[in-house]
Amino acid sequence: MFDDIKSMVNDEIIDHFKKGSFQEKLRIIRFIACAMIIFTWVCNSFWNLLSLINLQDVPPINDDVSNWLFSTGKCALIIYLVLYIIIFRIICTLISNEAIRKILLAIDRVLDIAFTMYFLLYAMNILLKFAQGNTMKIGMQTFIAFAYIAFWIGDTIYENVNTAFEDVNIRYTNFTDKDGAKIPENAKLSYRGKVYNVVKYDGTYKIHPQGREISDEDIALEEAASDPKGNLKLLQ
Repeated sequence: MFDDIKSMVNDEIIDHFKKGSFQEKLRIIRFIACAMIIFTWVCNSFWNLLSLINLQDVPPINDDVSNWLFSTGKCALIIYLVLYIIIFRIICTLISNEAIRKILLAIDRVLDIAFTMYFLLYAMNILLKFAQGNTMKIGMQTFIAFAYIAFWIGDTIYENVNTAFEDVNIRYTNFTDKDGAKIPENAKLSYRGKVYNVVKYDGTYKIHPQGREISDEDIALEEAASDPKGNLKLLQ
């Protein structure tokens, strides 16, 4: 039974990771890094669960790299939280020039990847050091890991509640697009390579080409939704 539950949870995580956006994938990796730090802290402070796992034969990270990771960890966390998350991203929102914004967003993507990979290696380094008998103080790192996970959970709950609240105030048709997404009223759709708006005309939902007057000749949404070759896709 335990194996079945573990398999189900792993499948859910892998499925969510595959379906998530690039930013969500990085977020999950940071979550895993935080979980590794917290797990090490629990083993170090309360219950050494690592004693049940044989990590002695796992090749350690190169000593120079390991020492560099541990010595730069606190500084990297401050740079990430203050200079990157607060200052850099605020600057990105204040810039109105489109060309500069694209450059800054590209830099943002590179920095996000770099910091995420660094924190994953940092967490792995702490875990392996402890598993191989080294003692260390990771109180601040653990506090930040708890804070990040709490923020992540709070942000996820907020997004779900906000989405649910928006769904309550959105009126949906009885039709879905090719991916199974419910189509709301006044939505924008792609159908057979063209963009349409969903409108209600004489009690019937229709898809209406942009820039034209609504008429009886507009295609019924029911017809578009049942067209296997129409490739009906919700755009917004």
